[in-house]
Amino acid sequence: MKDLTEWDSKPLSEIVDRPIAYGVLKPAEAITNGVQMFRIQDFDEDGRLANTELHRISRALDHEFRRTRLREGDLIISVVGTIGKVYEIPNQYSGANVSRAFCVVGIKERSLREFVKWYLRSPLVEKWIGVVAAGNAQKVLNVGTLSSLNIPIPNTVEREKISQILSAIERCIAGSGELLKLKCLQKQGLMQQLLTGKTRFKEFKGERWRKVGVSDVFEQVTRRNSTGCHRVLTGSGEHGLIDQRDYYSRRVASDDVSSYYLVKRGEFAYNRSSSNGYPFGAIKRLNDYEEGVLSTLYLVFRIRDGVPVDSNFLDHIFESGYFIAQLGRLCREGARSHGLLNITADEFFSMHMQLPGIKEQQRIEAVLSACDGEIELLEKQLERLKEQKRGLMQKLLTGEVRVKL
Repeated sequence: MKDLTEWDSKPLSEIVDRPIAYGVLKPAEAITNGVQMFRIQDFDEDGRLANTELHRISRALDHEFRRTRLREGDLIISVVGTIGKVYEIPNQYSGANVSRAFCVVGIKERSLREFVKWYLRSPLVEKWIGVVAAGNAQKVLNVGTLSSLNIPIPNTVEREKISQILSAIERCIAGSGELLKLKCLQKQGLMQQLLTGKTRFKEFKGERWRKVGVSDVFEQVTRRNSTGCHRVLTGSGEHGLIDQRDYYSRRVASDDVSSYYLVKRGEFAYNRSSSNGYPFGAIKRLNDYEEGVLSTLYLVFRIRDGVPVDSNFLDHIFESGYFIAQLGRLCREGARSHGLLNITADEFFSMHMQLPGIKEQQRIEAVLSACDGEIELLEKQLERLKEQKRGLMQKLLTGEVRVKL
């Protein structure tokens, strides 16, 4: 390994070509044809721009905060709430401004700016932020603290090599992410076509689907936790019925859960509260455990004995949003219901669905499950790439591993 004393080191405040500063304190209402301004909600969780319809402020307010008026190549870093997201300003947003949630970091020299950008995005700085960020309810990274951050500085050739390597794996991650999005969209399209009968397999086209009530297929489960089960479940839109300790990193239920519903593997639960992607509540099947317990705020149900239905097919039905329109009509959310959807068991079981024969159900389920398998593989591949990137950043940005020049 080369001698690390070859690397220089400076606080961020000595690298920038203008003082690091917060953005606009009080943006006020949007102004038509005003100056564009970035807000924290304009970026996704990976720090990429997700909204091109930016808030606009008056030219007078922009002039007041001209110290953070953006130039091409400027770096902005989020310093309030969601801290540490870094975005490089492209030419099309030159002249825009930023809200108080950001600090502007201006570095003219391209290779140095690229290296600093990767360093600010690294696990090293993420860990540093976790230590220094102030505040309780809302974390804040102070501009003075950010300015004092010590940045290692390799020579120009070495930092360019490091940036090239990290940019290459970033492109792989972006490509893998796009492929995953396309596969998810493909599955959504297939669900829309197959689960509604708009597209049929030719061998089943002569068979009619039958309209059935939810109560014809399912029965409510109200068994209490008489076995002493202590696995308290939470209904998550993304993760399904999951152990509270895995979802919250702690248990939030009381010690006494004897009054909770006992749910068995393969049974379903309706979380009667809105969540991201599930405006009228999520319906999930217990897949990962033999049993668990749920609050009585949930509606638990199972397939009736002897009903010719495929459980996996029904799981896809619920996941597809098939019942959104019917649930929407049933919802009567009151001002004092604290986000709970006031849907009774009788109302839920009054809904209906169109069902194909059991063989067509199984054929549809096989196609959609194959899609799920491909999505799972892509998710794992994406996660491996992200872990690989984090490992490379840890080693390359500290000089633990040196690039060949």
